[in-house]
Amino acid sequence: MIATSTMPNRERIKEAIVERLISGRKENELIVLPTSSLYIEALVGTHPLLEDFKLLHRALDVKKVQAEVRRAELENIRLAARALQGEREDPDIEKKIVIETNTKSLTVQPDA
Repeated sequence: MIATSTMPNRERIKEAIVERLISGRKENELIVLPTSSLYIEALVGTHPLLEDFKLLHRALDVKKVQAEVRRAELENIRLAARALQGEREDPDIEKKIVIETNTKSLTVQPDA
């Protein structure tokens, strides 16, 4: 029997339950949705959405970023102190070679 809008809500619900129980449909069905049409929002509930491991890992990531920020702040202080002492060279160069000689013809082979 098909439920109509003239039937009371209770009867329509009862009819839908009976129809579902006697139908041959599977309990678990796969529904495919185009991802451009999918929107999922996580609501705050009584259980965490992330496992405890993931929550702890996220807390460690926050601590790591905080340490990186502190290191950058200390590096800025170090660079300011160098500038105040008159050191104007780039402190982050990988290699500096200084050659002092009295000869007028000097040949230096580049590093390989």
